Amino acid sequence: MKKRILALILFILVLSGCAGPAEEPSSSVGTSTRESVPKEEVETDFSDYIETPTIIYTTYSGENGLYDTGMYIDGVVKEKYEVNGLDALDIEAEEGIVSIRNISDEYPGWDDMQQQDKVRIYYVYKGYSGILTTGKPMGIYRGHEKLQDTSSSQP
Repeated sequence: MKKRILALILFILVLSGCAGPAEEPSSSVGTSTRESVPKEEVETDFSDYIETPTIIYTTYSGENGLYDTGMYIDGVVKEKYEVNGLDALDIEAEEGIVSIRNISDEYPGWDDMQQQDKVRIYYVYKGYSGILTTGKPMGIYRGHEKLQDTSSSQP
């Protein structure tokens, strides 16, 4: 009985955000729409984005203090899919997989990425949840660039 109560309390804490936000809250239940970002707010300079730290694979954003941090990750697009009406993809790096969501049509290039593409994705980190979402760190897409495959170009 005590274990059930403890599990219920832990679940409520996670839902209330005490363990760190896992995703941006949505104002509509069951449906999602892309946000319209004014043109002047679209990020084009990623020089202050940091390389994805390994701590995001094992801790909540409330613990690691990285919620809303601009990051980039180099990896391979493993899968493109939809989550609650939003485009999403998984990018696999050496350290693990990050789920990236596209919530705005204002950030170019999303449709250019295909499975198995080697890319650097720029994103805003939103959190990690092993219970409520994907069991992976999650971020919001801000841009990308394709990376050269150098493994076979050298004799």
